[in-house]
Amino acid sequence: FAGRSGSTREKMLTEGGGNNASEAAVAKGLKYLVRVQKSAGNWALDGTAAYDDNVAATGLALLPFLAAGQTHKPMKGEKPSSYAKTVQLGLDYIRSKQKGNGSYGCNQLYGEAIATMALCEAYGMTQDPSLKKPAQLGLDFLVKAQHSAGGFRYKPGMPGDTSVTGWCLQALKSGELAGLSVPRETMY
Repeated sequence: FAGRSGSTREKMLTEGGGNNASEAAVAKGLKYLVRVQKSAGNWALDGTAAYDDNVAATGLALLPFLAAGQTHKPMKGEKPSSYAKTVQLGLDYIRSKQKGNGSYGCNQLYGEAIATMALCEAYGMTQDPSLKKPAQLGLDFLVKAQHSAGGFRYKPGMPGDTSVTGWCLQALKSGELAGLSVPRETMY
């Protein structure tokens, strides 16, 4: 998470091939996401797909902000993000949809994983105590949703699918890196 801000970010950006043009593209994308955020704090998919899930869309929209080091609260030693309100509204929306079992009520596990990943990333970057419990609940839901053979699919307990498994593993890894509880046997 430290590589998303300050001099570490600048160094990693340069080493990874980033430049002024790539940073301008990121800035333009973030400005677009701000413009299309809904008043409830969520984002929506275009509505033409059979898979329409505002929680998943909100998680997907938050991930670029977080990857660019833009959080709802200042990271240690950093000034507040110019996108703090946008990110806070998105995180609040995701948390408002979470049920007692950790699920967000998504249509498929893709959305559950994406929402959990966004919360874990934000928690890992800021250590905001208000995100710890919902992020952990999301991780716990994913752990219970895993098939006995190890993979994840569209609904809890279904045999694995590569793309759904990939998103779930990314969310679990984000949680692990954030210092949350992820059983080793779930990941490896």
